[in-house]
Amino acid sequence: METRYLYCYRLFIFSFSILLLFISLFVSGQDTVWTVKNRQLLIDDFKKTQRDVNDETSSLTLVQWRFKENDTTWSIAEVVEHMNMWNLLAQEEVRNMIRNGPQPALATLCPSDSVIVSFIYEEKKHTSPDITIPTGKIPDKLNLELFNIYVNRLTMNIQNSSNNFKVYFKTFTNGYLRNMNQAYLVHSGHLERHLKQIRRIKKYPHYPG
Repeated sequence: METRYLYCYRLFIFSFSILLLFISLFVSGQDTVWTVKNRQLLIDDFKKTQRDVNDETSSLTLVQWRFKENDTTWSIAEVVEHMNMWNLLAQEEVRNMIRNGPQPALATLCPSDSVIVSFIYEEKKHTSPDITIPTGKIPDKLNLELFNIYVNRLTMNIQNSSNNFKVYFKTFTNGYLRNMNQAYLVHSGHLERHLKQIRRIKKYPHYPG
């Protein structure tokens, strides 16, 4: 009888331990393991988007760069100008995270990558902050040249950094929290979002051939 009780007790402890493990996997925040594979995935994402943007825009005429379907929409030149503004803002966000120093304790409070990037991949229209609304003052291929400069710098910074991107954070005033890896993931998704916008513009009925 005692042996059976001991067996049941051990089985209960084992089962409870497994339950705690599963709970920890689902409710805990980010892990802090940063690998070469993590780094390379970021670089590959940015380089792929860079290639795609170049494929879509490198041979455009001035008329095509400036084309707008109507007064409320952006031209391709304005879309790329907007992307360039965010290239600079993303790098400034990362610099501020580095200035704050590593904060591994915040990892337990940080949402998962999928939660962080979900909004950037949603289909509904977003509203740009005033500081990222394009001016339209760079109407042609110079936008693409700047885009390549900024993305090359960005990928070089990722490649050369010795920091663990999962222990540097930014906390927003509303309590929203993300780490450096997630900041790059969101920016990569943002560039991809506007690449799709460029492709939509080129499909407008009155887009010049």
